[in-house]
Amino acid sequence: MGEVLAIRSMVDRAAEAARNSGLPSGSVISIDVTTDSQAAMKAIGRGRSTTSALLNAQLLSLSDELAQARVLLKVRWVERARNWRADALSHPEDFEGLSHSDILTRLGKPPRSRHSMVAVSNAVHDKT
Repeated sequence: MGEVLAIRSMVDRAAEAARNSGLPSGSVISIDVTTDSQAAMKAIGRGRSTTSALLNAQLLSLSDELAQARVLLKVRWVERARNWRADALSHPEDFEGLSHSDILTRLGKPPRSRHSMVAVSNAVHDKT
C-alpha cells in the first residue's frame, strides 16, 4: 500500500504543477512511474485490490484524481536489483543523521543487502 500512496502523492504534485504551469485547459499530463512492486503495478493497472478494502479505497480515490486532473499514469515494473537506489531511499531511517555527501557516497554503489545498509549507517554514527 505504501507504493500506491507514494504514487498518489506524486500524482497530486504533478497535477498541481500542471495547474500552475499555464497549460491550455484540457491538456493531458503523462506520468511514467517505475516500481519494483509487482503487486502495486498490478493493483494500479486493475484499479482494485483482491486483498484489501483499504487499498481498494486508495485505488478508487487515485483513479478519481487521475480522471479529474487529466493525468495518464503509466506504471512499469523493474526488478529490485535495478531499483536499489529508490528502494534504499524509501527507508529514510537508514540515512538518519548522515550528511548529504555521506548519503551520496552510500548511494554510489549497490549494497549487498538492506542489512548491510544499516550496518554502514551504524558505523558512520559511531565515528561522529
